[in-house]
Amino acid sequence: MNYAQYSNFKHYIGAILCKNLYRTPSKTVCIKHRNHLYIAIKGTSTVKDWKCNFHLKKNADDIHIGFVNYAEECFHELNNQDIIEDIHHYDHIVLSAHSLGACAAVIVLYNLMLNYGFLLEGKQLDLVLFGSPKPGGTEFMREFNDLCMNYDIDIYRYNNKFDAVPTYPPLEGFTHICDEIILDKNNSKRTNLYNDHCLDSYIHNLLGQRLQTNKKLKIQKNKSKPPPKKNADHHS
Repeated sequence: MNYAQYSNFKHYIGAILCKNLYRTPSKTVCIKHRNHLYIAIKGTSTVKDWKCNFHLKKNADDIHIGFVNYAEECFHELNNQDIIEDIHHYDHIVLSAHSLGACAAVIVLYNLMLNYGFLLEGKQLDLVLFGSPKPGGTEFMREFNDLCMNYDIDIYRYNNKFDAVPTYPPLEGFTHICDEIILDKNNSKRTNLYNDHCLDSYIHNLLGQRLQTNKKLKIQKNKSKPPPKKNADHHS
């Protein structure tokens, strides 16, 4: 398995964890496998969560206040399970999240870098976001990215082509922390708001991208295969 396939597989696990969270009252979940720590955060699932979405003001750190409130609940839930403390035991951390949870994941990581940076030293972390809204303004985006430069952090902001949620809030003063990765670039048909945003759709398209990657690798391998050598003792 090469690095691209390995990353894709980790992100698939993160997406499945997020999906399964919607069947539980918990906002977060964590699984541990060898030297990998997988943390997942789900998105909107209650009326209270919707209120977080619609709280459009920003705080002094240039972050959406409603998303901050949700992130604080997620951080406390993780901390109460000693997951924050456990980070230093693992070499690889995969923090995956969907929708509102994706903004919470950004803010949780921001908090970790600001206040618990020693836990991230020497670690490789993937921040994997599915259908994320815009977490804050330009000042926050710059500070977040400046902090990331101090650690080994890779950010993957996955979007479906017609998912409308990543355009939220549709207001000036809000932006994303990085460029997007469109999973279904060749899709020419919008379905509906729910299907374009649901995790089942993201998982399907993520698997499709994995198949395309494997196909490209196979073609490349065939192209680079040297021609068979002729037998020097045989003459026509």
